[in-house]
Amino acid sequence: MKRIILIASLLLSLHASSQNAIFNGGNGDGFAINGYAEIAGNIFNGGNGDGWATAVNMINLPVHFTYFKANAIGSAVLLQWQTSSEQDADRFEIERSEDGMHFNYLSRITATGAGNVATTYEYTDKSPFPGDNYYRLKQVDHNGTYVYTPIKLVSMDKFQVHTLVVYPQPAKDIVTVKLPPGVDGKNVVMNIINSGGALEKQLMSTSARSDNTLLLPLGHLAKGIYFLHLHSGNKVYVSPLVVD
Repeated sequence: MKRIILIASLLLSLHASSQNAIFNGGNGDGFAINGYAEIAGNIFNGGNGDGWATAVNMINLPVHFTYFKANAIGSAVLLQWQTSSEQDADRFEIERSEDGMHFNYLSRITATGAGNVATTYEYTDKSPFPGDNYYRLKQVDHNGTYVYTPIKLVSMDKFQVHTLVVYPQPAKDIVTVKLPPGVDGKNVVMNIINSGGALEKQLMSTSARSDNTLLLPLGHLAKGIYFLHLHSGNKVYVSPLVVD
């Protein structure tokens, strides 16, 4: 009996630690120091294509999300989310980033704590960044514990976005990214965005190969159409990415 309890405890610990895990890339992947983050991993259960993780949590969460959306409305960005139940929830903190990696606090909305009642919230960002804007919610409980939602992307002023060369396509396990002139591969952030506007995967590079290209491992992306956003300084380069 003690052995069974010990194994169950270890499984719980392993599951919890994967929530914000960072995985280092393998040798020869083109990245000197790269942090590989499963952005949409292990937060909430959700429907197909909504960007929520499909991992089964072993604890009861105080808030269950139905959806989290972010859309451009003219020159502003409208954030909308809905919860199906709330227990001991204190607030939602809205965070924004230009590169999907470094987030800053934007605003907060108090949770209603309405129990098993569907509740809808919204917030308007009236001054988004030119180019890419990444949003996430930090749901905070009364006791201070918190979880993050998956990240949503909204691109403003699309004419400021530059094209990017990525091959081969359709892709399978890995693609080559041709760096634009003037981009040397140092401190480059690459984000893979799914068709629903959610950040699927993220890679950061500190060096490029001799031919000024980077190798981007795709991991276990499902077949479909994605968009690769490469951030270098204040410039954003974008390419469609078809995974077969």
